[in-house]
Amino acid sequence: MKKIWIVLAALFFLSLPMQAFAEGPLGFPMREGSSASAHEHNQEGIMHYNKGHHDVALKHFQTSVKIDPNVGETHFNMALCLDKIGKHGDATAHFKTAKKLAQGNAKITDSKILNAHVGG
Repeated sequence: MKKIWIVLAALFFLSLPMQAFAEGPLGFPMREGSSASAHEHNQEGIMHYNKGHHDVALKHFQTSVKIDPNVGETHFNMALCLDKIGKHGDATAHFKTAKKLAQGNAKITDSKILNAHVGG
């Protein structure tokens, strides 16, 4: 019985770092001058990301960024997808852009995964 508790405790502590980076994609508010189409693609990307369809989500986030490249949340979301599919260099570039465009969004600036990529 003692061995079972030790194994369970070990599994719990090993899962902590993974939970620390378990951040999801972000929506963005419609600001003055925001593109409704960029917003829709971002929302579609979030839906696919949450279903584990990271490649499909990435395409929607890329489209959103092409339409409106000044939305930090979409760059953040692209970076999350790129990280999930193992393109860490590209993820870092979009995390840097997201941080630059964050407009005070603490979900971006305080993000553990972002700061692990860009240093924080």
